[in-house]
Amino acid sequence: MADAPRNRKESSPQKENLFEMPTGKASDKRGDKVRKTPLLDEDRNHHVFGDDVPTKVGSGSTENDLDPETIGSYRIVEELGRGGMGTVYLAEQTGTVTRKVALKVVHASLHHSTALARFAAERQAMARLSHPHVAQLFEAGTTAQGFPFFAMEYIEGETLARYCERRKLSVTDRLRLFTNICEGVQHAHQKGVLHRDLKPSNIMVVEHEGQVVPKIIDFGIAKAIDHPLVDHTLTRGGILGTPAYMSPEALQSPELVDTRSDVYSLGLVLYELLAGIGPKREFVGPIPKPMHSGEIKGPSTRVSDLENASLEKIAGERGLSPSAFVNTLKGDLDWITLTAIDPDPDRRYGSAAELAADIERYLSHYPIQARPPRLTYQLAKYLYRYRVGVVAGTVALLALIAGVIGTSAGMIKAQRAELEARLQARRANSEAEAATQISDFLTELFTLSDPSEARTEELTVRELLDRSAANMATKLGDQPVIKARLLQAMGEVYSNLSLYKEAEGQFEQAVALREAEFGEHPDLAASLIWLGSTNNSLNRLDKAQSLFERSMAMAESLEGPESLLVVNSLVGLASIAVNRGQYREGEKIHRKALSICERAVGDDHWETATVMRSLALNLEVLGRTEEALAYRKKYLLIVEKSKGKDSYHSIRGHYTVGYSLLRLNRLEEAEQYLQKALRLAETQLEPGHGYILRALWNFGDLRYVQKRYREAEEFYGQALRSVEISLPRGHPEQIVLLGRQGHAILNQGRIKDAEKPFETALQLAKEADDTLTLVWSHYDLSATGRMKGDFDQAETHLAKARELWIAQVGPEALEIGFADFYLANIRRDQGRYREAEALYLQSFALYEKNKANPDDLAELAGEYADLLRMMDRDEEAESLLARYPNP
Repeated sequence: MADAPRNRKESSPQKENLFEMPTGKASDKRGDKVRKTPLLDEDRNHHVFGDDVPTKVGSGSTENDLDPETIGSYRIVEELGRGGMGTVYLAEQTGTVTRKVALKVVHASLHHSTALARFAAERQAMARLSHPHVAQLFEAGTTAQGFPFFAMEYIEGETLARYCERRKLSVTDRLRLFTNICEGVQHAHQKGVLHRDLKPSNIMVVEHEGQVVPKIIDFGIAKAIDHPLVDHTLTRGGILGTPAYMSPEALQSPELVDTRSDVYSLGLVLYELLAGIGPKREFVGPIPKPMHSGEIKGPSTRVSDLENASLEKIAGERGLSPSAFVNTLKGDLDWITLTAIDPDPDRRYGSAAELAADIERYLSHYPIQARPPRLTYQLAKYLYRYRVGVVAGTVALLALIAGVIGTSAGMIKAQRAELEARLQARRANSEAEAATQISDFLTELFTLSDPSEARTEELTVRELLDRSAANMATKLGDQPVIKARLLQAMGEVYSNLSLYKEAEGQFEQAVALREAEFGEHPDLAASLIWLGSTNNSLNRLDKAQSLFERSMAMAESLEGPESLLVVNSLVGLASIAVNRGQYREGEKIHRKALSICERAVGDDHWETATVMRSLALNLEVLGRTEEALAYRKKYLLIVEKSKGKDSYHSIRGHYTVGYSLLRLNRLEEAEQYLQKALRLAETQLEPGHGYILRALWNFGDLRYVQKRYREAEEFYGQALRSVEISLPRGHPEQIVLLGRQGHAILNQGRIKDAEKPFETALQLAKEADDTLTLVWSHYDLSATGRMKGDFDQAETHLAKARELWIAQVGPEALEIGFADFYLANIRRDQGRYREAEALYLQSFALYEKNKANPDDLAELAGEYADLLRMMDRDEEAESLLARYPNP
């Protein structure tokens, strides 16, 4: 197999690309006026075949002997090169109009009736063209010796490929440039002219008044669609053009050439413009072997097969990571490109305008014409167009609903194979019936776009989901399996949108249907895991734990102890332990899940990354921030590799890495990660989404550590508004955020103002009967009392917090050491030094017994050292600080 020959290196003076020079060399008789022009790799692929046209230009040519200084009103400056039909000069027009032109003169060897007829037709054809993206014909005439010539617009620019490479244009910018090229070709077609030699080196790009303008050049072998003389010439066997860019029918017989042949060439230009490389084809000499529809690999497959270094280089030139580059090409752009270069003209776009229109549909997120009109695809495009910051939900809905239909109708197959082979799957009658059931249901989602239901606001994914959820009760009653899959899919989308209450309802129905239909089954276990996660998010820990335990037992029974269902159940149980403050138990369970997952799918798999992410949070609350950071960076690396650098999943990766860096006091690094997380979240997601909440929260923490308390207060306030949108009243995150906001206010010296969020948090914690948030709310009000000198308030709330901790974790836990530490500070402030010292020592014992992290030990040592100095025991204070240095 050999790749299509292509231009690997273009010389910098762009004028040498105006016309092709397959053989022969530029004359040097004019001395300094004429330079020798090197042949480009691509130029060597331009061949002229046929009885009437010699294969070597220049053998026996006599126009070289003419060596004119002027032709008509044009003064020759230098020879630019030679093509299969003539010689091209750079000339200056003199007289009333002064300008540079590209002057093309016919070869003397072609001075016979058919060739001259061709040039007469070419002149008539080009005279019809007047378009901003087509090089203009200024004049046509004959030399004193009777040779035809054309004076054309001289383009001082760069070839399309070089311009895009130098500017590192994005895929979107390349597509917009390409649609301009299509407009120029369409204009030529409307004027009855085929180009027949479209390729990257025949497209120049110039910048004019800040606008990027592509120009199509070299209509040197153009065919006038309605001109009989040209047709007569071609039927005698002349095959003109660059074989690597010619359509199969053009290579077979010129009589078959029409507008779709130019579309084919445009498709190859588009392929290289997107992929940086042409499709893989076999050649016999310069001629590509015929291929059938479906045999050519799409751009995404082509670049996926490249070596890593090549893929990284090409992707980088488009501002993308390799994985994001492949994902960008995959799907619509594969369909568009392969449709344009389909070997069968009847399967191609009928015109350049149709090709451009499909690209515009892609850029506007409308369904493209090249792709089969499947409902799921149209649904995804519809949702994307009418999103209000819900890209994540849209993507999730597309993936999930597509999976539902594919699984329900028994149509699971590789989309890539379907794309490249263009085969229609045969379905059994029962499969078609199931697909119709789902199709009918999903069609109702589109009724919101009916003009009779026009509305002033754009629709959101949530509105579409809410509508379908409301109608679900009366739909698919005779298809419980399909209905369960749809309920499961909608539940997952609700969950991804942080709408946990709505998700819970969908999952509960899916569980009921699957249990009734299957009994113990992997699908039921999966639904139980999702329902457990939803209850965990809603802080219903007992119910969540029961669901995870049930799913794990079922998974172990059905699939063995090392399945991914077991892994997901274990991660759920570990998360429950962490949320209950049982951090070491949580780590133990997390480690078990990670070990199983790495054995099952490897250490760089997406599933493994999700376990690492959960374990990192566990390690963070244990104070092992360096370990947490390592796992979070590994998670982000896997996400960027598999999902893309700016993907929905990378938002979480960035804000968690940023938070760990913040904890390590690496503030500049932290801010970079947190800024990117916030930017991606706010541009991709709906207000209230959990990722926006977390990004705002972490940014508030950053400003707090930087002692920019007013800004921290504002970020916490925004995060609280996000909580109110998506989470139920009294959710732990709302309570903790109120505490953070209160501390930001407290550090501004506004003690009275700080008490309001602290008291609200305490009230919500009591209503929720949540031990952890209740404990911290008591701590916060204790701190407020201490700051304003109200020691009764400080002690009362601290005593309640300590009592709750003992009931939760026992009297020897690290948390009791924290409580003793805070009480020691109160006693010290009261001047009760002996009691304070006893409490500090008691706290030290619990810290060391439970292996507290160095930060906490250093903080405790610092406060105790202050007490020792107050007691005039300075040497002991210094010794203590030396034993527990601040990290």
